[in-house]
Amino acid sequence: MLLLARPGEDDAGAGGKKPDGFVARTGNVRELEVFNPAVGPGAFFGLSQAVRRGQSGGPVLDRYGRVVGVVSWTWKHRVGGYAIPIAEAAQMLSERPAMDTAAEQTARATERARGFLKALDGGDLEVARRMMSPTYSRKIRQRTMTTIAEQLPGDGRAAVQQFVAALEDIIDSEPAGAEELPFSKVQDVVLRTGTRGFMEALGVEGALSKDQVISFFFEFAQAYVGARYFAESDQDTAMTAAMMRLQTVDAARTFAFAEATGRFKRGAHLEVERLEIVPGAYAPHAVVTLRNSDTDGRQPATLVMQMRLEWGDWYVAELQTAGG
Repeated sequence: MLLLARPGEDDAGAGGKKPDGFVARTGNVRELEVFNPAVGPGAFFGLSQAVRRGQSGGPVLDRYGRVVGVVSWTWKHRVGGYAIPIAEAAQMLSERPAMDTAAEQTARATERARGFLKALDGGDLEVARRMMSPTYSRKIRQRTMTTIAEQLPGDGRAAVQQFVAALEDIIDSEPAGAEELPFSKVQDVVLRTGTRGFMEALGVEGALSKDQVISFFFEFAQAYVGARYFAESDQDTAMTAAMMRLQTVDAARTFAFAEATGRFKRGAHLEVERLEIVPGAYAPHAVVTLRNSDTDGRQPATLVMQMRLEWGDWYVAELQTAGG
């Protein structure tokens, strides 16, 4: 198998001059059907080549020169990387919406904005959450995790330890051989992290919203309990699994979704009133004005939704009150 790449520093010849064009590196497929929730759904195959940052999107060739995959992600601290099988890449391209013109971009952005609002109104929160911008979601996750991490060397550690102890109590209370863990009990423990008393003990009262704190501990608990109960992992391994879960795009979207929907109360009837495409240095973004049809005064009359064009489609970045 060959991996085409642009020349790196170690490809330089005499005098430090890099060769023109591309260089080919040989290697083998070492894993099949690899799943990584951090980079989206679907199976990948593992490569033994020293895949580097910046090679994402490059072709992987077999011995006959046929493209069999597209490099998608690499390990940060070890040799090798992963690629999307070409069949899946071709399917993704065939399903990609046409947005070659400004009119097509506007039509697709409007469709996605309405789809997001429909999912919220219909209670299909999982669909709405997956429409959050990956880039913006990572930004919100970083802020949330940094704020919490800053408290752990001090009094905040005790609050986290109490939370983990409560999860352990739930696991220990289940009878031997039980096939299902009552996640309703886990949810009750998670919801208590949004109380003022817990947030003060954690040291984030006034720094993070209730929804952000609950989102953090929801994602943490799902992974921790799953590792302890179903995989029968020890506490240290389960803690590692929980921290890995928090680093995924999927978890980041939970944080961003909580941030966005915290701008309005459940039951708001929002409609797209106006949409404007704004050119950007790297990619355009859309500014969507939403009108709230409720007139009881409990909800903002107007909201502004920011959308980003990434991963070949429009994604929701944030919701703002008009003028906010």
